[in-house]
Amino acid sequence: ANRLLETEANFTALIENTDDYICSINTDYQLIIINSAYQNYLFKRYNVLFKKGDIVFDYMDEAFNSFWRGLCQR
Repeated sequence: ANRLLETEANFTALIENTDDYICSINTDYQLIIINSAYQNYLFKRYNVLFKKGDIVFDYMDEAFNSFWRGLCQR
């Protein structure tokens, strides 16, 4: 259990210490994890504070949605 907590803490520190936008989604396009930089960007753009389980694509315009869904289906 301690090893898992340590690994999770290291991963969180890694993705939170960058200005890059980082997220992970599952096969249903639900957010698994999102870093603060990306969460802040999406809030400014869509006025939604995304959290685990949300589907970001539901808020994107059609062109952006189509582009990213296409990449994620590979």
